[in-house]
Amino acid sequence: MNLITAFIELVSAGSSFADGIRAMNSALGKKYTHTRLRQWERGDGRSPSHDATDYMLSIVLSDELEKEGVKATKSKQIIRKCSLLRKK
Repeated sequence: MNLITAFIELVSAGSSFADGIRAMNSALGKKYTHTRLRQWERGDGRSPSHDATDYMLSIVLSDELEKEGVKATKSKQIIRKCSLLRKK
C-alpha cells in the first residue's frame, strides 16, 4: 500500500472519498479531483505537490499514531518532522 491509497481508504472509511477531496481542496486552496488522486495512486502523470503529499501524510500518519496510542500533541510534533523540504 502507498500513501495515496492509504489516504483514499482512510477518508473513504470516515465519510466519503468526495468529502475527503473537498476537505483537502479547502485546506490547500486547490481543485483536485477524484481522477487526479487515482492518477497519483497509479503513478500516472504528475506526482502530487509537496503540499498535497504533506496533507495526505498528516492525515494518514495521525490516524496510524492514534491507533498506536500516541497522544495528539506528540503526534503533531512527529508529523511536523516528517513534512517534505521545500526549496526557498
